[in-house]
Amino acid sequence: MLSSMTGYGRGAEEIEGEKAVVEIRSVNNRFLDLQLKLPRSLNFLEDRIKEVLRRNLSRGKVYYLLTWAGTEEPFSSLKLNEEATEAYYNLLEELKNKFKIQEKIGLNHLIGFPDLLKKEPDEPDVERIWPTVERATLAALSELKKMRGVEGERLTKDILERMDRLRQLEEWVEGEAPKVVERHREVLRTKIENLLTQAQVDEERLAQEVTIFAERTDITEECVRLKSHIEGFVEISERGGVVGRKLTFLLQEMNREANTMGAKALDAAISQKVVEIKEELEKVREQLQNVE
Repeated sequence: MLSSMTGYGRGAEEIEGEKAVVEIRSVNNRFLDLQLKLPRSLNFLEDRIKEVLRRNLSRGKVYYLLTWAGTEEPFSSLKLNEEATEAYYNLLEELKNKFKIQEKIGLNHLIGFPDLLKKEPDEPDVERIWPTVERATLAALSELKKMRGVEGERLTKDILERMDRLRQLEEWVEGEAPKVVERHREVLRTKIENLLTQAQVDEERLAQEVTIFAERTDITEECVRLKSHIEGFVEISERGGVVGRKLTFLLQEMNREANTMGAKALDAAISQKVVEIKEELEKVREQLQNVE
């Protein structure tokens, strides 16, 4: 069964009153493109998160959002800004001496000044934090893959139905191709008889012309290859997995065969069927853009 590249998943895990919430959204892309958005205090987890995502996803543009519910800076502490405190104290001493103030400078005089306290990040406890984020990430990935699987089932059903239609069209063309040569023989005979009312048709020359026409319009090889590609496409689709690139390659080969058939088949009915084949292939191509 095929897997889609489109999906969404959410996972949450709690640790000591704070919660890690992970949301993952993915859309189609030729390669795996990871876009992570983390709280500044958790940026040190980026490489580990990418490793988990790469183990679970192969293609798609992936948007990953991690929210740490709680304080804005969960791993920081307040510290005294000694440089600012000393500057403010010296300023108060200068004012005290200048205006001959007898009162002693105390904490109540300093506390009103800004920047006396500053936030400094603590060394994060990676081994304590990571398991919670990892579990939230895996839960979100599980939901994401489930949604991608459901969408993949729909894609598989539609694509296999179109392969059945392509098989029917190919069989019709393959069965009709020999009749074109016979029809061309009769058309040639009629034209010659109309031109040579008194003369007898040269059967040998007629056979040569028909042979040349048959060789020029022979699409047997194209039909065989197209049929083979269809069978291979169906087999790979039913087997599933990360097969988007393989299927895209096979589809290009089918298009090449269809184009050759259209160029060689000098018959209106066959040309119309080839147009229908190419229309089905285009619809499959559109669907494949979202297959992992």
